[in-house]
Amino acid sequence: MAPKRAAGGDATGAQPKRKKESKAMEAPVRQPGGLLYFLIKRQVDVLAVSDFDQAPNNTLPITGLHHYGAKKVIETMQVGDEVLFWQSGKASAAGVYALYSVARAAYPDPEDEKNKGFLAFDLKLEEHFDKPVLLSELKEHKDDELEGCSLFSNNALPAHWMSEEHFEWIYQQSGNLDAAEGAGEAPS
Repeated sequence: MAPKRAAGGDATGAQPKRKKESKAMEAPVRQPGGLLYFLIKRQVDVLAVSDFDQAPNNTLPITGLHHYGAKKVIETMQVGDEVLFWQSGKASAAGVYALYSVARAAYPDPEDEKNKGFLAFDLKLEEHFDKPVLLSELKEHKDDELEGCSLFSNNALPAHWMSEEHFEWIYQQSGNLDAAEGAGEAPS
C-alpha cells in the first residue's frame, strides 16, 4: 500500500521546497542618442583598475565574461555608454573603484574557444574614485536607494544593467561627483 501523502507534501507531510524566483533581467530602452549604464565585475587578479593606467589610451579589452546573462547585457553596449567597475579579490575589498566608458562595442571574445558566441568589449578609464564604494556600503542601501538593483538579485552575474538613478547614487558615494561639480564640470 502506498503511503498517504499530505496535500502538496511528501509521505512525511513535508512541503516541497519552492524554487527561488529570480527576476528576469530586461534590457533598458535606449532613447535616441541616449546612454545606457552598466556595472562590470572582475577579480583583481584577472583585471584591476590599475592595469588601465599603463594601457595605451587607458583602454583595455574586457574578455572572458562567459555567462549567457552577461552576453545579453554586453550586446546592448554602445560606444560612450558609462560603466562602473567593480573589483574584488584577495588584494582589495569588493566594491566599485572607477568609472569607465565603452570604447568599443561588443565583438567576438577571442577567449571563447568553444565558439559559444560570447562577447568582449573595450573600456576606457575615465576616472579613479576618490574612495571606493564597498559592498558593505551598497548592502546597507539595497532596500532603499538601491532597491531593485540587479547587483543583489543576480550577484553572480559579471555584467549588469544599471538604472541611471542607481548609477548616479553609486557615483555620488565615491566622492567624485562633488569634485566634478566644484570644478564647474557637469557630471556624466
